[in-house]
Amino acid sequence: MYENHGWLAGFDPSKYDRNAPVSDYTGIVAQYRGDNVTRSIFRTPALRVAPRIGFAYDLTGAGNTVIRGGGGVFRYRDAGVLQEVNHANPPLQRSVDILAPNLLSDIDRLDPREFLTKPNEAQLLDPFDKHVPTTYSWSLTLSKRIPSKTVIEASYVGTTSRNQMNTQDINYNAVPEGALFPYLDDPGFLEDPQGFAQSFRPFPTYGTLALRRHIFTQHYHALQLTAQRWTGRINYSVAYTFSKALGTLGLTQQFGGLDSFDLRGRLYGVLPYDRTHSLRIAFNVMLPNPTRNRILRHPLNGWQVSGITSFESGSPFQIVSENFAGTILMNGTSIDGDDLGGENAALFIAGTPDTTVEPALTCDPREGLDKNQWANPNCFAAPSRGQNGTYQLPYLKRPARQNHDLSLFKNFQWGSKEHQKLQFRFSMYNFVNHPLWVFEQGDPGLVLNFDQGALQQDSIENFGRPIKKRGKRIMQFGFKFFF
Repeated sequence: MYENHGWLAGFDPSKYDRNAPVSDYTGIVAQYRGDNVTRSIFRTPALRVAPRIGFAYDLTGAGNTVIRGGGGVFRYRDAGVLQEVNHANPPLQRSVDILAPNLLSDIDRLDPREFLTKPNEAQLLDPFDKHVPTTYSWSLTLSKRIPSKTVIEASYVGTTSRNQMNTQDINYNAVPEGALFPYLDDPGFLEDPQGFAQSFRPFPTYGTLALRRHIFTQHYHALQLTAQRWTGRINYSVAYTFSKALGTLGLTQQFGGLDSFDLRGRLYGVLPYDRTHSLRIAFNVMLPNPTRNRILRHPLNGWQVSGITSFESGSPFQIVSENFAGTILMNGTSIDGDDLGGENAALFIAGTPDTTVEPALTCDPREGLDKNQWANPNCFAAPSRGQNGTYQLPYLKRPARQNHDLSLFKNFQWGSKEHQKLQFRFSMYNFVNHPLWVFEQGDPGLVLNFDQGALQQDSIENFGRPIKKRGKRIMQFGFKFFF
């Protein structure tokens, strides 16, 4: 995607001048400013090959046992909304902080250019990024027809997505983690910790430089087993999947939870939509006709019952993935008295504001669980200065899900033409009325509270335990006329 006026902006570190005034906005490059960049900023190659291949082979020659496979490369363009935010960058949009003048007559003489402030955040594109989002997909399937007119299949399915766009702050502290520890008691630091840390950034005239670039990867691998029968009075489909979804965690729309120090080491893990096991059963049965009576057969014969049943593993708990209902939060104070949930927590714990503060693991939180408890709070400890916690949890899951829907329906002939019918349907969703335990963001079961490094009693009692249930039976009657 490109912007016709050349207003999309990028950032070139080689053009940055730390001694230049704020009004110059050095380092920011855009075509409308005369810089040697494209209207899209990203230098997308003119030609990209996306080959696909597939095959099928009848192993017996009778059509009952077939092996099929294939793979392909799929390329796609970025969503426009991820680039359109660049219009809100300086110098197209500037921030000023004008103090009230002494006299009303002074207002006309004010020059906003004299009151420009340092941009707190700039959403920019990487002008050196030539990558295109790409997905590689492949599969291998063995199909066999067995008695009872059923086809069973076993498949391996895999996908890998590379060069997915996300936002990374490139203006993180130019010093290693922990380098600010000697200044923690400095009066200037205590008066304004964030402002003090600002002087250590590589581009101090800016705040966050949220650079959009193609840096994320995702992987999916699955064993899929199916059985299907779509003939006769009894039809069904059974599908089981054993899978794992891995990738880089973080937010797509904005910088948040994205660690610039070690992207893969801290943020690569099980994705929020990972489900280890998934079982789906769908069926449709033509019920037997109980009578041949010319009068009774119209209301009693021709009924069908259909349903869908599903079982699914729970989604994983996360630490660094924001805006996700399974994210574990931490509050209170460390053994050093530092506020673990405050704005300056990372400065005191990690010695830099550009990472996140995480709890430390002391044992396997999947062990020693009570009834309806999904994580052991005694395995989490408060971080301390120079001893930050873990960024990735073990394979820790939330409660599993299940649902059962059932429908009963019949088509009544209406009129002389065969296609004219009146259908009556009675449906029940979650007909067994089975509630599901759920975690929601901010629940006590997702919060670790510490006081001087000691886990509080409320967290010992509540952490890892869901307190809410969702799900209800819904019944629905309906009529549909076909004409």
